[in-house]
Amino acid sequence: NLNHRNPHNRWFQQPNFSTETSDCPVRKWREENRINFEFHFSKLSKNKVFQYESFLHEVVGFFDALSFKASLVRTKGLSRSMDETVSELYQRCIGNCIDYEISRKRASLPRRVSIYKDKEGDSDVFLLGKIEERLNIFYVAKYQNKLSMGSIEAVDSKRNYFIQLADLYIGSITRIVNRREGDSRNHKDDFADFVVGLLGLDMQKLESPNQDSVYVDIIE
Repeated sequence: NLNHRNPHNRWFQQPNFSTETSDCPVRKWREENRINFEFHFSKLSKNKVFQYESFLHEVVGFFDALSFKASLVRTKGLSRSMDETVSELYQRCIGNCIDYEISRKRASLPRRVSIYKDKEGDSDVFLLGKIEERLNIFYVAKYQNKLSMGSIEAVDSKRNYFIQLADLYIGSITRIVNRREGDSRNHKDDFADFVVGLLGLDMQKLESPNQDSVYVDIIE
């Protein structure tokens, strides 16, 4: 759920925050600061921490409302393949987000939902097909056709700063939940702590005590 300050643009529309639009504020910020790389947690180096933190501040500060939801599963003891698990996580997270936003009245009906994920390859076709099928079967009917599906597609993260933002969020969450007492720390641990601190996420309760727009769902 991404709400631009423009009152006539209640939900994010793909072209409005793409690197391809000349009026994109993050694109302007990148050009002003001569940043020519994507923001991904796995690629975070020590000498780029400041740029990564500035990117978070820039994107989060541009919106009046910005929701962060994550679904995690413990890999130990999984009976399903990783591909099946990832597919189920996508479907569950998206479905939970829809229910959550509507139940908290952060999103009103009727509503048209568009979904974009990072492009990964041929597997995207199957995964997106499963997501669309599940949403149409369970959620369109659940909300008596007041919820409809818009675009469901995989896009290059270079074109979409929200995908880069999501990567930093889930990368930070995963870093923290996998952290064990006595582990050595480095710049990625510091950045992960910065992210949850900026968003006000309590990692003990897996939610924010001050707002309902940030939480983590751990599937046992």
